[in-house]
Amino acid sequence: MSIKRYHNATHVLPRALLKKVQEYCGGMMLYVPRAVNRADFNRLQVLNLKSQGFRHCEIARRLGMTERNVREIVQKDRERAQKLAPQKNPASRHIEK
Repeated sequence: MSIKRYHNATHVLPRALLKKVQEYCGGMMLYVPRAVNRADFNRLQVLNLKSQGFRHCEIARRLGMTERNVREIVQKDRERAQKLAPQKNPASRHIEK
């Protein structure tokens, strides 16, 4: 089974944009990169599926990555969140009477 890696621009682009693309490079094959890099895209997909309650093994299977990669992404995100969370300092608590 082969995966189709391209789409016909007439089915994807708005008509006005299609005409502009045809003016500049009609008949050429174009590669249009994602707005975010692959690592960020994978990270967002993993965290989205995790927030929906999927297990690591299910996420790995769906996204075609190893379960270890999924665990690392989730762990790094957890560590990043802990760094951003306000630190509770017990010495700075003020006890009201």
